[in-house]
Amino acid sequence: MSDAGVAQYLDEAAESVLAGDGLVLDERDPDVPLPLRDLWGFYRALAVDRPWILRGAVAAELWGASLLLRKRSFGARSAGVLLLADAVGELFLQAYARRHTDEDGRLVLPPRPRDTSA
Repeated sequence: MSDAGVAQYLDEAAESVLAGDGLVLDERDPDVPLPLRDLWGFYRALAVDRPWILRGAVAAELWGASLLLRKRSFGARSAGVLLLADAVGELFLQAYARRHTDEDGRLVLPPRPRDTSA
């Protein structure tokens, strides 16, 4: 599949999620472009099936950030802050992925409840 097909799928998926319709990303679904199926399968294997691998990488990143934050230069401290923010973001993304992955390995973003009060 071309990059245009991936971009088109991501555009449609984003519209669906923003509209509140939800999304299901299954690595076995032939409608999902192959690069996205492979990416989700790889990330699910790390973040959901074997979370200690990603947590180990985050621990190494935090250790590197702590070393950079001890330096006196502005550039090193800035890099340390960026590494720290990235590590925290990775932990939040892992928690989100684990919370929204069903027992079949699909990423399920549920639809938003409709406002029926009007």
